[in-house]
Amino acid sequence: MRTPWSGMALAAVCGILASPAVAYLSAQGQDAQTKGVERAYQQGKKPGVQTTVYKKEGTRERLVRDDYEFKSGDQFVVKVETNQPAYVYVLNRTLSGDPARMSEKGIERVRNDDRTERGDRAKYTLLYPLEGDRAARTKPGTPFAVPDLRMNSEPGVEKIYVVVSAKPINIGDYFDTSGKQRTGRRRTAPAAGTNDTDEDVLGQLNKDLADWNANAEVSAKGVERATGVARDAAKPAMAELTLKHFGK
Repeated sequence: MRTPWSGMALAAVCGILASPAVAYLSAQGQDAQTKGVERAYQQGKKPGVQTTVYKKEGTRERLVRDDYEFKSGDQFVVKVETNQPAYVYVLNRTLSGDPARMSEKGIERVRNDDRTERGDRAKYTLLYPLEGDRAARTKPGTPFAVPDLRMNSEPGVEKIYVVVSAKPINIGDYFDTSGKQRTGRRRTAPAAGTNDTDEDVLGQLNKDLADWNANAEVSAKGVERATGVARDAAKPAMAELTLKHFGK
């Protein structure tokens, strides 16, 4: 993923859309699991999150189909909504290579790769919150958007991890959140005052993401639209989206 401050596969386009017209291209039909998760989300007994990706087409936003193949230059926005007051954190990780092969990698496989691979690997980028070490508490049923994003020329997949929690997470344990502007690289780095290495931080973040993923009932894992509900309301839950980028 490429942001104004990093060298990955998405580029941030400054500003958040106000309320342009929205055209829906949603896929037909839902299986029983999907309906069950979405029903649990609507009931609101446990923290839940809905995440949707819209492609920008001029002043319009179009809900992308599950099988959409992103091209270089495509602009899109990620919108997030919760079913009760909660704290939300949005992370990104770029996996370069064949989109079809890379899209099969869930958080556990990414975690295993990080245990065995050596050298300079792509790390995670914090997309939300953009400043400070705490997210604002959300208002249920009120969608918000992370900054608009744009695909560059590097094929692969963009993994979007959306974490929802009833209590704030100390995101500063994983990211350098000292900057107050959209400048400076935001990647996994040792928290201030610790002796943790980058590998220590990456390993802990991978472990926590895997735990949070296991705590989520998710309706559509790995596509451009997902609903996740926490199994244990006292613990964070994570929903994962996969955006396939096929280059030009």
